[in-house]
Amino acid sequence: METIRTFIAIPIAVEEKLANAWDDLRNCFDNRQVKWVNPDILHLTLFFLGETQPKQVNQIQQELAKQVDGFKPFNIVLKGMGYFGSAQAPKVVWVGIDKNETLEKVHKVTMAVVSRLGFPPDERGFNPHITLGRPKNMANYSDLTNLLKTYNKTIFQTSTASEIVHYKSELTPSGAIYSKLYKVELRNSI
Repeated sequence: METIRTFIAIPIAVEEKLANAWDDLRNCFDNRQVKWVNPDILHLTLFFLGETQPKQVNQIQQELAKQVDGFKPFNIVLKGMGYFGSAQAPKVVWVGIDKNETLEKVHKVTMAVVSRLGFPPDERGFNPHITLGRPKNMANYSDLTNLLKTYNKTIFQTSTASEIVHYKSELTPSGAIYSKLYKVELRNSI
């Protein structure tokens, strides 16, 4: 049976303060040095499923909708920039997410849903962030890591998480293409 590559995430729209800081980074480091993410597809990943069978997509949708039914939209604060990997060879440039109890609960619910369907837990644990880019082809990474330090404690924006999306991810030579398989809306009580 053919599978599709998928992940579950909260979409994030870029606001002015983050856009300006990100522009500063992109002006210093072009796409030959850092493979920058398309700003239109920013998201906070709750769980990367990887290869997923089409029948599992429907099961996840039904179960996730049931499990997040009691959640209302909540705020996420985007704060600080940094990188994963070593300072000599960072792998990912990210913007951080301030500690958030509701986000932690949504993540736990998502983990419970996917684990019941046989997806193994992420051994690295949940480290909420939004990927901005992936460094490559740089002779010296210190300029990048030093610039990221200047944004270490900056609060960029507060975004409202109002939906959880199950995305399909297609890898292409020009980058990943994401399409929504479905979304589960978080609703205010009536």
